[in-house]
Amino acid sequence: MNKWFYFNLFLLALAVWQGVLNGIANISIWFGIRGLTFILYNWNMHSFFSEIRNESDRKRKIKIANIARKLMPHHTWVGFAACGLITLHLVLILNNYGWNIESLKMVSGVIAFMALIAQTVSGWMRKVRLQEKTTSPFTSRLYSVFQYPASYFAVDRGFFTPQKE
Repeated sequence: MNKWFYFNLFLLALAVWQGVLNGIANISIWFGIRGLTFILYNWNMHSFFSEIRNESDRKRKIKIANIARKLMPHHTWVGFAACGLITLHLVLILNNYGWNIESLKMVSGVIAFMALIAQTVSGWMRKVRLQEKTTSPFTSRLYSVFQYPASYFAVDRGFFTPQKE
């Protein structure tokens, strides 16, 4: 495979090693490592397409493209699952340790979380735009039926308010 695959494998091994050092029994670390595994799975799609572009042997290109074609339908759902797992990780970390603006680790994690949210939303919006051309307006707008009640529930239950100690 190419350099991205090896980089992803190294990053996953580093995260698992840090999880073992920090105590894998901690449920928040488990959610973080599982979320990272899903993110790296999706990131390997970049590795497949990069390999297809750089490969000169046509038979090898076709073989890699067939593998990528089997993995691609799961791409958006795996990204959504990764976003959910990382959200649980963030909620558990904030619940256990609280918000500390001076912690560089916490601030960088929240920035990475916001980037992940933006990436996931843009991926789903792209998928919805592509489906609008082939499906009825009712089914392409169905996500809003679930989006608005979920956001109301999150705000109503106080998920975005600071916890008092």
